[in-house]
Amino acid sequence: MNAMFYFAFDFNQPLDNWDVSSSSWMHDIFRNAGDFNQCLSTWAAKVPDNAYLEFIFNGSNCTVQSPTPRANVSPWCQTESDGCDRGPTEIPIVSSTEIPIVSSTKIPIGSPTRNPTENPTKIPTGSPTRNPTESPTKIPTGSPTLSPTGRPTRNPTESPTGSPTEILPITTVDIVFEICGPCDVSFPSDLEPIIAANSAETTVPTPALLDIDISAISDPSVDCRSTPCALRNLFGGRALQDTGTTLFRVTIEVPGTVDEDGIINSNNLAADDINNALVAVDATFVVAALVTPSPTEAPTRKPTGSPTKIPTGSPSDAPSNVPSVVPSDLPSKSPSDAPSNVPSDIPSDVPSDLLSQSPSDAPSNVPTENPTASPTENPTENPLCKNNPGQFSLSAELACSQVAVAGRKLRNDLCNNLPGNIKNNCPQACKDSSAGMNDADLFTFTSETSCTDILNSVSKKTIAILCGELFFLAENCPQFCPATESCPCVDSVVPFQVFGVEVTASCAAVEGLSIKVKKKVCKRKKIKIKCPGACAVPGCD
Repeated sequence: MNAMFYFAFDFNQPLDNWDVSSSSWMHDIFRNAGDFNQCLSTWAAKVPDNAYLEFIFNGSNCTVQSPTPRANVSPWCQTESDGCDRGPTEIPIVSSTEIPIVSSTKIPIGSPTRNPTENPTKIPTGSPTRNPTESPTKIPTGSPTLSPTGRPTRNPTESPTGSPTEILPITTVDIVFEICGPCDVSFPSDLEPIIAANSAETTVPTPALLDIDISAISDPSVDCRSTPCALRNLFGGRALQDTGTTLFRVTIEVPGTVDEDGIINSNNLAADDINNALVAVDATFVVAALVTPSPTEAPTRKPTGSPTKIPTGSPSDAPSNVPSVVPSDLPSKSPSDAPSNVPSDIPSDVPSDLLSQSPSDAPSNVPTENPTASPTENPTENPLCKNNPGQFSLSAELACSQVAVAGRKLRNDLCNNLPGNIKNNCPQACKDSSAGMNDADLFTFTSETSCTDILNSVSKKTIAILCGELFFLAENCPQFCPATESCPCVDSVVPFQVFGVEVTASCAAVEGLSIKVKKKVCKRKKIKIKCPGACAVPGCD
């Protein structure tokens, strides 16, 4: 049953009476089925314990936003508040014991013994003695009392203890948590134990979690609404509204010696746990990084008040042994036999037999007779890897059936936002009831547009489709598309998923990370492929 309703955007039918007791492969059944929201309370009890259930509801419209449910544990998709009967849970029903309680008898056994026990009784007398002993006992108790005395001792010890308690220094670490989600979101308290556990792992000696103090505030310098980020539901389903990037400055105070890079690595590797904690605020985790220290306002060295060298009052008549960096307006009284280090503004009529010491920035009109044996260390940038600044034509062979099965947002972009003739040829697929004509079977899509027009008119998901083999957008707008063989160092502007969940990132965000965090993030194959320039892969550094 895996991927049975995958990308079925408009499917939303009841399926609770299906027999799924023999289905062991059920992953991605309703993935990106954007309208699906049905009661599946009995499925939790029906499926086998070893069923593979990864991402069943990922991208769906289910009330329970848990992409991967578990067998024998409900709810699935809907809850009791939706009118869905409660299925099996993890909380066992505790029943009363069937063994009756045995009460003690009221009749004493036998008669008391005449011989006292050899050991003293553990039960104290009802009231303390009125007369204290004249001297303290010489035999100490075997173990210290659990309750401290109410008053301090009158006779302090004469010497200090041999093993004083070690007081560990408090280390303060400031990190940044970047999340994507609704604006004005508060820092979830469920994140604090996760951050505390990650901090304890990298601290020597390992502290107790209760000894770690964590506080967080949102960074006011980052405006959430002006720094949009891509949503978790990229390919259909519910879309979050009023979302953006929020930076939380998290201060961690830990007793002991802390590995700061270790804290960052531990939190980035715990992305799944962090995302589970962020479900409550409908947000997703992007990355954690150390706070970059602010630069000092003043220069490190005070400049001198006067120039280091004072020129003489009149020029010298003797030529200098060191050539002047600035050419003189007057001709030299003693011409030099050595070539000048400064190129002349007037080209010579007679070609020189000597090699120029200052290569020209302009290309030579005369081809070289001796080509170089090795390639240049700094090749010129391929002009084809820049976006075409002008108008160009897009052309593709399309069928209206392809437009009809596209998601709502993609179909709206193709029919209404992308310049071209799709809506004229596919009025029914575009749901244009005013056209009064049938869809064409196959037609040639044509569009006169520019890179700027496409960027301003359609979504980034649509741009990713236009970059494919069907539309060939990469020929004119390579900076919008993933790196190709002809442009291996171009970073994609299309958001992509990271950390195993639908958390989106961009190459611009990767470029803005610190060197340490970028080095770790770029170890992921997907990020390295999407952002070869930002990750400085070999040949792009």
